[in-house]
Formats: sequence, structure tokens, C-alpha cells
Amino acid sequence: AGLRTFEAAREANIVTLQLLPPQAWHRSGTQDGVGTVSLCDMPVFMYQHDQAHISEIQEWKRCNGRIGDA
Repeated sequence: AGLRTFEAAREANIVTLQLLPPQAWHRSGTQDGVGTVSLCDMPVFMYQHDQAHISEIQEWKRCNGRIGDA
């Protein structure tokens, strides 16, 4: 259930980003612990965030004898 919720939220974020006008991509703000970020940085941040969690899950599976499960 958690994964399905995450997938739906991620898809909604992607759709929102796809609908933005070109000038919106240059907007910026401040993210706690990161500093100034532009909207154009968000797809890369989302990808890096997802990859970090995938790595954590794979490591957990490896340590718990669940190698190969997806």
C-alpha cells in the first residue's frame, strides 16, 4: 500500500512538472538543509531521492536473504 501511495504521488508530481510553462522552470526558493534551488533542479533531486531509497531497499533485502526480489 505504501509503495502504491508513493507511486501515485510521484506520478502526480511528474504530471504537474510537465504542465508547467517554460518560464516557471527558472523560479527558485530555499530548501531547508540545501539552500537555494530552482524548479529545474527538482527532477534531478526526485531521481536522486528515488535511487537512494532503491539502494536502501536492495541493501535491506541483501542483508535479509531476499536477493533478487523486486
